Amino acid sequence: MSTEASFGALPDAVLPEPVRSGAGTHNPSSPAAGSSGSPGATVAQFEYHGCHFTFCVVARGPEAYEPHVLYQYGIPGLEQQPLPQDAEAYAGAVEAMRHAEQQAVRWVHDRTGDGQGRF
Repeated sequence: MSTEASFGALPDAVLPEPVRSGAGTHNPSSPAAGSSGSPGATVAQFEYHGCHFTFCVVARGPEAYEPHVLYQYGIPGLEQQPLPQDAEAYAGAVEAMRHAEQQAVRWVHDRTGDGQGRF
């Protein structure tokens, strides 16, 4: 499934340098025209405890970055789905990406019996 169909059109998507956190890995993919609804937009892949996610950060202004997280696969019986969208934007792309990782980690813990959401 394309990220455009999953995320919708995401203009001006940006991605900071690769980040490693805890047991998860975050790997940016190469820019691909149309991959997130905008030519040259970049998305990142993240894996945590066998669950795979796609991240995208969208610039909404000079200091307003909005993370988008899409669960891809990893938990039997769960289909691909976007995680809930944040109500507020973040001051930088790196901060938005870190929040996206934390959101994915909490989401996994909530669905695998560890509601503590520890990182």
